Amino acid sequence: DPITVVIGAAKYPENILETIENEYRLLKIDAMTEAKKIGNSKVFNIIVLGMAAKHMDFSKDDWIKVIEDTVPAKTVEINKKAFELGYQY
Repeated sequence: DPITVVIGAAKYPENILETIENEYRLLKIDAMTEAKKIGNSKVFNIIVLGMAAKHMDFSKDDWIKVIEDTVPAKTVEINKKAFELGYQY
């Protein structure tokens, strides 16, 4: 869920996922649960990025390089693991 929904500042419209599925291909994952499973709830967004990246015009290696170059060194491995989880989903 978007952070605004998570913190209670916003609500999803009723049946939003079904509405979207009627017109678009919808990929769903409980990224927060998956992030907790791999040991860090903060990487839920990288899981989502991995899912989206598979459908973009950048190579997987380019995305991995960006992760390696931009996240704090101590979190590179968990972020790469999260990205891979989303990419393979």
